Amino acid sequence: MSNSKKIFNASLLISGTTIGAGMLALPVVTASSGFLPSVILFFICYLFMMATGLLLVEALMWYEGEFNLITLSSKLLGKWGKWAAWALYLFLFYTLTVAYTAGGGDIIQNIFNLPKFLAQSLFVLFFAYFVMKGTSSVNRINNYLMLGMIVAYLALILTGFSNLNFDFIKTKNFSHLWLGLPVVFTSFSYQGILPSIKTYLNADYRAIRTSLFIGITIPFIFYVVWQGFIMGLISPSYLLEAGLAGKSAIFPLEKQLDSPWIFTFGKLFAFFAITTSFLGVTLGLKDFLKDGLRMPKKHKGLFLFILTFGPPFLITQFSYDLFILALRFAGGIGCALLLGLMPIMMVWRGRYVLGHRGVLNSLLDNKLLLSTLGLFVVIEVLMELNFLFFN
Repeated sequence: MSNSKKIFNASLLISGTTIGAGMLALPVVTASSGFLPSVILFFICYLFMMATGLLLVEALMWYEGEFNLITLSSKLLGKWGKWAAWALYLFLFYTLTVAYTAGGGDIIQNIFNLPKFLAQSLFVLFFAYFVMKGTSSVNRINNYLMLGMIVAYLALILTGFSNLNFDFIKTKNFSHLWLGLPVVFTSFSYQGILPSIKTYLNADYRAIRTSLFIGITIPFIFYVVWQGFIMGLISPSYLLEAGLAGKSAIFPLEKQLDSPWIFTFGKLFAFFAITTSFLGVTLGLKDFLKDGLRMPKKHKGLFLFILTFGPPFLITQFSYDLFILALRFAGGIGCALLLGLMPIMMVWRGRYVLGHRGVLNSLLDNKLLLSTLGLFVVIEVLMELNFLFFN
């Protein structure tokens, strides 16, 4: 396979990892700020996540062989870094599983008019079967779901385009710019796949850097188009109402528009987007737990099933409307610390304490910028904690 084709494939892997169910929440959590401020926020997170991705690639290049973020944290930050990465990884993946269980159950409940418990049970049990079967099983069903998502997305755009109201898009409030930051963080997260990208591209730094740039730029463009479409289709008041109810941007379509086709295609798109994200996250969580726990093989299947799907499912039963709230927790704390702050700390210690030679030779190769990036994460986490616990 040619190098250019491998770079293209790696770019698509990064894009596919980035684009997921989080985009369904983007117009909701940024509704109070409006289209233009939200695009500025997207661009800020796009640059930040590109920078932390490049920093993580640099850290990965210091060591030969295949290893994950936990191993890298252990190498560069010691035992405390390893356990911090463990805790943050579990927190992030469990929180995302809560969000996708709640979101998928909501759609099943809405379509079939089922009780919440039954709707979420059917959603989790059906797709958990493929996750427990393994990666090849998930890949097979995921291909069909991805195709369905693309068809539903195109159908939604085509049927909804004539209903766009450009006055909605003109609304802007820059003072609310940062309210959507945690969910935007989640929507631009991809760094967990970089160890695999390094292996796939044979540790070719230039190829990895190129695929990273292309791979994260595609979601940025995708999100801007999506944001303009949904914000032009649904009034800010309905989006704000959906946010207060913890729902995705699809649910206000039924109230805003008379067309049942738009709402139907919207629900289908949301279902496919949430399901593909659910499969990817729970497969990663299951494999993470499987590698980290040493148990007899005969007990491993049932134990892994309970440990992977049990805690998130129980949380969704005792709380309501968790889709948006769980994404806020995931992005504002999990993504910010694990995928934002940890790469900065690893590179700082690797360069300036352990003496590893930097590979960037660019703006990122200085202490001032690393400090600025780290301060940005700390401020964001403090703002999010204040929002979650004092509002």
